Amino acid sequence: MGAADRDVGRMGRQSHKVAPLARSRARGRPGSAAGWRRRTLGGTFGDALQPSLRSRDDPVNPATEKKCPNCNAIISFGADVCPQCGAQQPVLPMAKVSGGGKVLKGCLIATVVGFFGIIAIGIVAAIVIPKFASTKLKAYVAEMKTDLRNLAWAEEAYHQSHQSYTANIAELGGYRLSNGVALAKPIDAGANGWSATLRRDPSGIQCAMSVGDRAPAGDVSGTPVCTAVAGGQSR
Repeated sequence: MGAADRDVGRMGRQSHKVAPLARSRARGRPGSAAGWRRRTLGGTFGDALQPSLRSRDDPVNPATEKKCPNCNAIISFGADVCPQCGAQQPVLPMAKVSGGGKVLKGCLIATVVGFFGIIAIGIVAAIVIPKFASTKLKAYVAEMKTDLRNLAWAEEAYHQSHQSYTANIAELGGYRLSNGVALAKPIDAGANGWSATLRRDPSGIQCAMSVGDRAPAGDVSGTPVCTAVAGGQSR
């Protein structure tokens, strides 16, 4: 056999080896390029690189996928052309924004609740504020009555030593008027009695006490009597 015949035989044997490899690559056998990609990249990522391997009956994720109306292949939601059949994809209308009615309803409910909340606060304030003012006024009156009773004790102690009452508070030892309380007029004092009138701003109330011969007829000596400056109502 000549050299030319040996070369022809060698080429024939090589062609028989190449043909099965080419057919195996086309069918995606383990020895093919497709099989190498599946072994190397893994099943999930390999399938992503080969969209043709995706079944047309698989469920579609409407957020990222859609089906081609021509070949029913699953393609990307934003694709303009089907990569399987080359068909032009229709332009999908913009999704209608949902929940607008719920948002409006929620805003209306919040507005109504806020409106009635403001009304409720106003009603509570109309009830609480006058009661608070009345309580504060009663505290002012109680403060002046306490100062008058303490003044009576101080005057009696002074009378025991001097056989007379004094109009000067500084002579009554450690007696002091409460903060905010002042004499409405000078103390009227003598050998047999005294009277004093206190005021507490801004209450508009004055409290007086008379002892001995300074007590008006019909009044109980040593009892505080409080009156409103404007209305003259006793308290």
